[in-house]
Amino acid sequence: MGSITNTDAKIPVIDFSGDDLKPGTSSWLEACNKVCSALEDYGCFVATLSDADCLELHNTIFGSLDDLFGFAKEIKLHNTYEKPFRGYHSPNSVHEGLGIDDPTNPEATHKFTKLFWPHGNHHFCETANSYAKLVTGLDQTVTRMIFEHYGVEKYCESHIGSTDYVLRLHKYNAADKEKTHKALPEHTDLNLTTIIHQNHVNGLEVKTKHGDQWIGFDASPNSFIFMTGDGFQVWSNDRIQPCLHRVTMTENAVRYSVLLSTFHNGIITVPEELIDDEHPLKYKPLNHLDYLASQLALTTSRVCVKNFCGL
Repeated sequence: MGSITNTDAKIPVIDFSGDDLKPGTSSWLEACNKVCSALEDYGCFVATLSDADCLELHNTIFGSLDDLFGFAKEIKLHNTYEKPFRGYHSPNSVHEGLGIDDPTNPEATHKFTKLFWPHGNHHFCETANSYAKLVTGLDQTVTRMIFEHYGVEKYCESHIGSTDYVLRLHKYNAADKEKTHKALPEHTDLNLTTIIHQNHVNGLEVKTKHGDQWIGFDASPNSFIFMTGDGFQVWSNDRIQPCLHRVTMTENAVRYSVLLSTFHNGIITVPEELIDDEHPLKYKPLNHLDYLASQLALTTSRVCVKNFCGL
């Protein structure tokens, strides 16, 4: 695999800050086309929101993470859920993550908060819940755009109703002064979608689909990277394929990121409208939770989704 970082190529940027971005408007249709073009070409794009929507939330949620990750590992290990890819995760010495299942539900964020602050922490609980509502709204907007673009909007509400949302909080330790380190190896996501928001420390890189180059990303308080995962590859019948990405730490500072991950809580099937002579059916129905559990059980490399349920 190549490791050349391309400083010229850029992840597509799409503006979501306008008040006129509503279904049926010309700005909505233009954004639909841009979203699907970016996802087909890159598997991701950068969504920019208005400062009024996210600047305060950006500052408060990242301002709380030093305290959260400062708790002992014994406490963090209590962050568990029955479903896979929800709770505490520490794959190596430089990276660890926590998770909140159903984060737009105040009871869920309160339960997570009580793990660390038994007497409560209203400020953190309120911040996490408000942030989750912001990015869940963005995810649902983009999802509606995708369904509308492909002419299958009649299935959209059912899809959203079958979606689980998980807020992931990640810490990546600072790089040594003398060298960089791969804090997260290259991979594609197993889920439906991921929305990544990070602090001022860069590190996320996305691989171009045609070539061996990696695209860096300069974060800002109002920028969010939207990525699709294996679930959308199946649903779209290969029209949208996930991007390879990784985290490479080069700065002598801690990188924090906050992710919204989405999962289908049932069976993902290709809509019949997305099957034609040019796009013959490529996947059997996928039980998404079974797929996640099977990947988690593997002790070696992952099984790609084509091998898992491809025809």
